[in-house]
Amino acid sequence: MPITHIDFSELSEREETKGLGLQHLVCAIGRGLKYRVEQGGSGADQGRDLFFTTSNEIAHGLHLDSKILVSCKDKAKSGKQLKFGDLDNFSNRAKQHGCNAYLLVTTVQPTDDLVTSVREIAAREGLVANVWQPDDLREILLNGQDDVFKFTIARFFPKSAERSDAAEQILECFLESLNLMDSDDSLELSLRFLKSTTDPLVMWKCLEKLLHSESVDIESELPEHIFTAVSLGNYELTVSIGETEPLLEAVRSWASVEDLPWDTVDVHGIKLDEDGELVIEIESNQYEYTMGTQFESINNGTIRWTTDGFEVKECTNDWEEARRIDAECDAESDV
Repeated sequence: MPITHIDFSELSEREETKGLGLQHLVCAIGRGLKYRVEQGGSGADQGRDLFFTTSNEIAHGLHLDSKILVSCKDKAKSGKQLKFGDLDNFSNRAKQHGCNAYLLVTTVQPTDDLVTSVREIAAREGLVANVWQPDDLREILLNGQDDVFKFTIARFFPKSAERSDAAEQILECFLESLNLMDSDDSLELSLRFLKSTTDPLVMWKCLEKLLHSESVDIESELPEHIFTAVSLGNYELTVSIGETEPLLEAVRSWASVEDLPWDTVDVHGIKLDEDGELVIEIESNQYEYTMGTQFESINNGTIRWTTDGFEVKECTNDWEEARRIDAECDAESDV
């Protein structure tokens, strides 16, 4: 099971980095994201300027062909909120080093005033600005932990990695014990377990087991827990359930009963949308005939999922291909 939580206070405990743990971590992240990383002189807080240069595609809000001044502020040990007064004159330093962008990386939540001020000053000075807050750092690291950042996490956060290994063993024992119970007891214990944990990936592992349980009502009993799993994540948790057959069949069965304009429905995933609602993203491929020519129509949509069941939230039919074929057929008939 992958790591689900990172404790940034571990950075200040590393003797070999001498208080510069965040700078070393950000250097490793920059290289993992394919930036060229350079270190500059020391700043007023004894930290060192970092520079990212890139000509790659946009990544995490940073632009193409940029030289980025990177400033690291680590207050995870004290937990004090980062304020605008904690920053030095980044716009002058950026110009001095020929940078066209500025990135602030912090291990604590900054004030809204800081984020707003940084972006306003940067815009006024013709700089692109971005702020990586703790959740952004976790998203970058955890989404890449199976490949590029696997060893980065183990190197900088050994305690977090060790706790994850222990939690995995406990969870596996619990899931195996469910197999020894009858279905009703297993369901009751699983639902109680889901209410007691706040780890989104642990919740999802238990939910995967429940999805294959014949005693659970998928449509009404699980959305509350999946909503919690998604909303509690310290990074955007995308749940890929397209191959989870029980949920897929539940959605297809509902769609057929509701007589919706979807043929074979494919489930792409679950997410919280911009309204904060739990939705299932779907896609349906339909084959239609226009002027004797077959074409494929892609019907995208989202299904609102509450404890009352499924409900259509959005349905978008793409008829552009149909119009194109109609125009071609009309043109051929006029020849």
